[in-house]
Amino acid sequence: MKKISLSILALSVALFSVAQDNSDNNRVTLTSEDGSSKVMTIADIVKVQEAISSRNSNVAHFEKVWSYNSYFNIAYNSSTLTPKEDIPLGFDYNDGFVPEFKSDWGMSILLGHNYGLHKPIAGILKFNIDWTFIDLNINHYNAEKGDKLYDSGATIDECRYIPWCMEKYDYNYGMALGPSITVAPFTHTRSSQLHFLRFNIYYHIGYHLSLMRIVNEEKYDVNQNIDEKTQSSSVLNFGHGITNSFGFSLSWKSIGIGYEIRSGKLNYSTIQDADYGKHHYKFNDHTSRVYLTIRY
Repeated sequence: MKKISLSILALSVALFSVAQDNSDNNRVTLTSEDGSSKVMTIADIVKVQEAISSRNSNVAHFEKVWSYNSYFNIAYNSSTLTPKEDIPLGFDYNDGFVPEFKSDWGMSILLGHNYGLHKPIAGILKFNIDWTFIDLNINHYNAEKGDKLYDSGATIDECRYIPWCMEKYDYNYGMALGPSITVAPFTHTRSSQLHFLRFNIYYHIGYHLSLMRIVNEEKYDVNQNIDEKTQSSSVLNFGHGITNSFGFSLSWKSIGIGYEIRSGKLNYSTIQDADYGKHHYKFNDHTSRVYLTIRY
Protein backbone atom coordinates (compact mmCIF):
# COMPACT_ATOMS: atom_id res chain seq x y z
CA MET A 1 0.00 0.00 0.00
CA LYS A 2 2.83 2.34 0.87
CA LYS A 3 4.51 1.63 -2.49
CA ILE A 4 1.28 2.47 -4.35
CA SER A 5 0.98 5.81 -2.53
CA LEU A 6 4.57 6.72 -3.39
CA SER A 7 3.95 5.85 -7.04
CA ILE A 8 0.84 8.08 -7.19
CA LEU A 9 2.78 10.94 -5.60
CA ALA A 10 5.64 10.60 -8.09
CA LEU A 11 3.22 10.54 -11.02
CA SER A 12 1.48 13.70 -9.75
CA VAL A 13 4.80 15.53 -9.46
CA ALA A 14 5.71 14.51 -13.01
CA LEU A 15 2.36 15.69 -14.43
CA PHE A 16 2.68 19.01 -12.59
CA SER A 17 6.17 19.53 -14.02
CA VAL A 18 4.97 18.86 -17.58
CA ALA A 19 2.05 21.30 -17.17
CA GLN A 20 4.40 23.93 -15.77
CA ASP A 21 6.74 23.47 -18.74
CA ASN A 22 3.86 23.89 -21.20
CA SER A 23 2.71 27.04 -19.38
CA ASP A 24 6.22 28.47 -19.52
CA ASN A 25 6.33 27.92 -23.30
CA ASN A 26 3.43 30.41 -23.70
CA ARG A 27 5.29 33.18 -21.83
CA VAL A 28 8.20 35.41 -22.62
CA THR A 29 10.33 36.99 -19.93
CA LEU A 30 11.62 40.47 -20.77
CA THR A 31 14.42 41.98 -18.77
CA SER A 32 14.67 45.77 -18.56
CA GLU A 33 17.81 47.81 -18.12
CA ASP A 34 17.40 47.97 -14.34
CA GLY A 35 17.35 44.17 -14.09
CA SER A 36 13.64 43.84 -13.45
CA SER A 37 11.72 41.35 -15.54
CA LYS A 38 8.22 41.21 -17.00
CA VAL A 39 6.39 38.12 -18.24
CA MET A 40 4.51 38.63 -21.59
CA THR A 41 2.15 36.13 -23.15
CA ILE A 42 1.75 35.44 -26.86
CA ALA A 43 -1.54 37.36 -26.78
CA ASP A 44 0.31 40.39 -25.43
CA ILE A 45 2.87 40.14 -28.24
CA VAL A 46 0.08 40.02 -30.84
CA LYS A 47 -1.48 43.17 -29.35
CA VAL A 48 1.86 44.98 -29.48
CA GLN A 49 2.36 43.96 -33.11
CA GLU A 50 -1.13 45.20 -33.99
CA ALA A 51 -0.44 48.51 -32.24
CA ILE A 52 2.82 48.97 -34.12
CA SER A 53 1.14 48.12 -37.43
CA SER A 54 -1.67 50.61 -36.72
CA ARG A 55 0.81 53.34 -35.79
CA ASN A 56 2.84 52.76 -38.98
CA SER A 57 -0.36 52.89 -41.01
CA ASN A 58 -1.34 56.22 -39.40
CA VAL A 59 2.12 57.66 -40.03
CA ALA A 60 1.94 56.66 -43.71
CA HIS A 61 -1.58 58.09 -43.97
CA PHE A 62 -0.66 61.53 -42.61
CA GLU A 63 2.54 61.63 -44.65
CA LYS A 64 0.24 61.23 -47.66
CA VAL A 65 -2.06 63.98 -46.38
CA TRP A 66 0.84 66.46 -46.28
CA SER A 67 2.61 65.22 -49.40
CA TYR A 68 0.83 67.32 -52.09
CA ASN A 69 3.39 70.14 -52.10
CA SER A 70 3.98 70.89 -55.79
CA TYR A 71 1.38 72.77 -57.80
CA PHE A 72 0.39 73.32 -61.42
CA ASN A 73 -2.18 76.11 -61.86
CA ILE A 74 -4.24 77.02 -64.92
CA ALA A 75 -5.82 80.46 -64.50
CA TYR A 76 -8.20 82.88 -66.18
CA ASN A 77 -6.96 86.49 -65.89
CA SER A 78 -8.62 89.88 -65.67
CA SER A 79 -5.96 92.60 -66.01
CA THR A 80 -5.79 96.39 -65.88
CA LEU A 81 -2.89 98.65 -66.91
CA THR A 82 -3.07 102.18 -65.51
CA PRO A 83 -0.50 104.85 -66.50
CA LYS A 84 1.48 106.12 -63.50
CA GLU A 85 1.88 109.48 -65.20
CA ASP A 86 0.34 111.31 -68.13
CA ILE A 87 1.33 109.74 -71.43
CA PRO A 88 0.35 111.90 -74.44
CA LEU A 89 -1.59 110.15 -77.17
CA GLY A 90 1.03 111.50 -79.57
CA PHE A 91 1.48 113.40 -82.80
CA ASP A 92 -1.33 115.90 -83.43
CA TYR A 93 -3.39 114.75 -80.45
CA ASN A 94 -1.44 116.28 -77.57
CA ASP A 95 -4.63 117.33 -75.80
CA GLY A 96 -5.30 113.71 -74.81
CA PHE A 97 -3.51 111.12 -72.69
CA VAL A 98 -3.24 107.35 -72.68
CA PRO A 99 -6.03 105.99 -70.45
CA GLU A 100 -6.45 102.88 -68.33
CA PHE A 101 -6.59 99.63 -70.32
CA LYS A 102 -8.70 96.63 -69.32
CA SER A 103 -8.21 93.19 -70.83
CA ASP A 104 -11.12 91.35 -72.38
CA TRP A 105 -9.45 87.96 -71.76
CA GLY A 106 -6.27 86.47 -70.35
CA MET A 107 -4.74 83.11 -69.39
CA SER A 108 -1.94 81.97 -67.06
CA ILE A 109 0.06 78.82 -66.34
CA LEU A 110 2.00 78.53 -63.07
CA LEU A 111 4.37 75.88 -61.70
CA GLY A 112 5.78 75.91 -58.18
CA HIS A 113 6.50 74.12 -54.92
CA ASN A 114 5.73 74.57 -51.19
CA TYR A 115 8.81 73.94 -49.04
CA GLY A 116 7.68 73.00 -45.52
CA LEU A 117 9.64 74.58 -42.68
CA HIS A 118 8.68 72.06 -39.99
CA LYS A 119 6.43 69.14 -39.15
CA PRO A 120 2.70 69.98 -38.92
CA ILE A 121 1.82 71.74 -35.65
CA ALA A 122 -0.85 69.73 -33.80
CA GLY A 123 -1.28 67.85 -37.07
CA ILE A 124 -3.23 70.73 -38.65
CA LEU A 125 -0.93 73.72 -39.34
CA LYS A 126 2.21 74.15 -41.39
CA PHE A 127 4.34 77.14 -42.46
CA ASN A 128 6.04 77.04 -45.87
CA ILE A 129 8.20 78.98 -48.27
CA ASP A 130 6.76 78.91 -51.80
CA TRP A 131 8.71 79.22 -55.01
CA THR A 132 6.80 79.77 -58.24
CA PHE A 133 9.45 79.21 -60.89
CA ILE A 134 7.16 79.50 -63.93
CA ASP A 135 4.43 82.14 -64.22
CA LEU A 136 3.41 82.53 -67.87
CA ASN A 137 0.67 84.99 -68.83
CA ILE A 138 -1.00 86.33 -71.94
CA ASN A 139 -3.52 89.18 -71.82
CA HIS A 140 -5.47 90.62 -74.72
CA TYR A 141 -6.68 94.22 -75.01
CA ASN A 142 -9.17 95.18 -77.71
CA ALA A 143 -8.71 98.04 -80.15
CA GLU A 144 -10.82 101.11 -79.52
CA LYS A 145 -14.51 100.50 -80.12
CA GLY A 146 -16.55 103.48 -79.09
CA ASP A 147 -15.57 104.31 -75.52
CA LYS A 148 -14.76 100.76 -74.38
CA LEU A 149 -11.12 101.59 -73.61
CA TYR A 150 -11.24 105.37 -73.44
CA ASP A 151 -13.03 108.41 -74.81
CA SER A 152 -10.32 109.95 -76.99
CA GLY A 153 -12.50 111.13 -79.82
CA ALA A 154 -10.07 109.60 -82.32
CA THR A 155 -11.40 107.54 -85.19
CA ILE A 156 -10.00 104.14 -86.12
CA ASP A 157 -8.35 105.72 -89.16
CA GLU A 158 -6.56 108.22 -86.89
CA CYS A 159 -5.25 105.35 -84.78
CA ARG A 160 -2.41 104.93 -87.23
CA TYR A 161 -0.92 107.95 -85.47
CA ILE A 162 -1.82 106.69 -82.00
CA PRO A 163 -0.55 103.12 -81.46
CA TRP A 164 -2.06 102.92 -77.96
CA CYS A 165 -5.59 102.71 -79.33
CA MET A 166 -4.83 99.57 -81.36
CA GLU A 167 -5.28 95.93 -80.41
CA LYS A 168 -2.68 94.80 -77.85
CA TYR A 169 -1.21 91.49 -76.64
CA ASP A 170 0.79 91.42 -73.42
CA TYR A 171 3.08 88.37 -72.99
CA ASN A 172 4.42 88.06 -69.47
CA TYR A 173 6.87 85.75 -67.67
CA GLY A 174 7.69 85.90 -63.98
CA MET A 175 9.01 84.12 -60.91
CA ALA A 176 7.87 84.60 -57.31
CA LEU A 177 8.92 83.72 -53.76
CA GLY A 178 7.13 84.10 -50.45
CA PRO A 179 5.60 82.56 -47.32
CA SER A 180 2.43 80.51 -47.10
CA ILE A 181 0.34 78.78 -44.45
CA THR A 182 -1.33 75.41 -45.00
CA VAL A 183 -4.18 74.30 -42.73
CA ALA A 184 -5.73 70.82 -42.68
CA PRO A 185 -8.58 71.47 -40.20
CA PHE A 186 -10.12 67.99 -40.20
CA THR A 187 -7.13 65.78 -39.42
CA HIS A 188 -8.55 64.92 -35.99
CA THR A 189 -11.89 63.70 -37.31
CA ARG A 190 -12.71 60.03 -37.82
CA SER A 191 -13.20 60.45 -41.56
CA SER A 192 -9.87 59.65 -43.20
CA GLN A 193 -11.03 61.30 -46.45
CA LEU A 194 -11.71 64.64 -44.76
CA HIS A 195 -8.08 64.66 -43.61
CA PHE A 196 -7.08 65.49 -47.20
CA LEU A 197 -9.07 68.76 -47.27
CA ARG A 198 -6.51 71.59 -47.03
CA PHE A 199 -6.63 75.38 -47.12
CA ASN A 200 -3.63 77.40 -48.29
CA ILE A 201 -3.05 81.17 -48.02
CA TYR A 202 0.06 82.93 -49.37
CA TYR A 203 1.87 86.17 -50.13
CA HIS A 204 4.50 86.25 -52.89
CA ILE A 205 6.92 88.83 -54.23
CA GLY A 206 7.92 88.37 -57.87
CA TYR A 207 9.82 89.83 -60.77
CA HIS A 208 8.15 89.92 -64.18
CA LEU A 209 9.25 90.51 -67.76
CA SER A 210 6.68 91.66 -70.29
CA LEU A 211 6.50 92.09 -74.04
CA MET A 212 3.58 94.17 -75.30
CA ARG A 213 2.75 93.83 -78.98
CA ILE A 214 0.51 96.57 -80.35
CA VAL A 215 -1.05 95.25 -83.54
CA ASN A 216 -1.50 97.56 -86.54
CA GLU A 217 -3.98 96.01 -88.95
CA GLU A 218 -4.56 99.19 -90.98
CA LYS A 219 -3.62 99.04 -94.68
CA TYR A 220 -2.10 102.24 -96.01
CA ASP A 221 -1.53 103.54 -99.49
CA VAL A 222 2.18 104.14 -99.95
CA ASN A 223 1.27 107.38 -101.77
CA GLN A 224 -0.20 108.81 -98.53
CA ASN A 225 3.32 109.83 -97.50
CA ILE A 226 2.90 108.19 -94.07
CA ASP A 227 6.01 107.67 -91.98
CA GLU A 228 7.37 104.17 -92.61
CA LYS A 229 7.29 103.12 -88.97
CA THR A 230 3.55 103.90 -88.75
CA GLN A 231 3.02 101.30 -91.51
CA SER A 232 4.62 98.56 -89.41
CA SER A 233 2.49 95.51 -88.68
CA SER A 234 3.07 95.96 -84.95
CA VAL A 235 4.72 98.11 -82.30
CA LEU A 236 6.74 96.36 -79.58
CA ASN A 237 7.33 97.51 -76.01
CA PHE A 238 9.46 95.69 -73.45
CA GLY A 239 8.57 95.98 -69.77
CA HIS A 240 9.75 94.69 -66.41
CA GLY A 241 9.07 95.27 -62.75
CA ILE A 242 8.40 93.98 -59.23
CA THR A 243 5.01 92.50 -58.37
CA ASN A 244 3.35 91.19 -55.23
CA SER A 245 0.61 88.59 -55.01
CA PHE A 246 -1.90 87.57 -52.39
CA GLY A 247 -4.01 84.47 -52.81
CA PHE A 248 -5.63 81.40 -51.35
CA SER A 249 -6.70 77.95 -52.49
CA LEU A 250 -8.81 75.04 -51.30
CA SER A 251 -7.78 71.54 -52.33
CA TRP A 252 -8.68 67.92 -51.73
CA LYS A 253 -5.86 65.51 -52.51
CA SER A 254 -4.55 66.50 -55.95
CA ILE A 255 -7.34 68.82 -57.14
CA GLY A 256 -8.42 72.27 -56.01
CA ILE A 257 -9.46 75.83 -56.87
CA GLY A 258 -7.97 79.20 -55.96
CA TYR A 259 -8.07 82.97 -56.34
CA GLU A 260 -5.19 85.46 -56.56
CA ILE A 261 -4.69 89.21 -56.77
CA ARG A 262 -1.42 90.49 -58.25
CA SER A 263 -0.28 94.09 -58.43
CA GLY A 264 2.95 95.78 -59.42
CA LYS A 265 4.72 98.47 -61.40
CA LEU A 266 5.88 97.76 -64.95
CA ASN A 267 8.18 100.08 -66.89
CA TYR A 268 7.92 99.77 -70.68
CA SER A 269 10.33 100.97 -73.37
CA THR A 270 9.96 100.84 -77.14
CA ILE A 271 12.28 98.29 -78.72
CA GLN A 272 11.71 98.89 -82.43
CA ASP A 273 14.12 100.33 -84.91
CA ALA A 274 15.19 103.93 -84.24
CA ASP A 275 12.72 104.22 -81.37
CA TYR A 276 14.65 101.79 -79.16
CA GLY A 277 14.94 103.30 -75.70
CA LYS A 278 13.52 106.61 -76.90
CA HIS A 279 10.13 106.34 -75.22
CA HIS A 280 9.44 105.10 -71.70
CA TYR A 281 6.04 104.29 -70.23
CA LYS A 282 5.23 103.49 -66.61
CA PHE A 283 2.12 101.49 -65.73
CA ASN A 284 0.54 100.11 -62.58
CA ASP A 285 -0.46 96.52 -63.27
CA HIS A 286 -3.40 94.93 -61.46
CA THR A 287 -4.38 91.33 -62.23
CA SER A 288 -6.93 89.08 -60.61
CA ARG A 289 -7.17 85.43 -61.54
CA VAL A 290 -9.26 82.38 -60.75
CA TYR A 291 -7.42 79.10 -61.16
CA LEU A 292 -7.68 75.34 -61.16
CA THR A 293 -4.80 73.79 -59.22
CA ILE A 294 -3.36 70.31 -59.62
CA ARG A 295 -1.18 69.30 -56.69
CA TYR A 296 1.30 66.44 -56.67
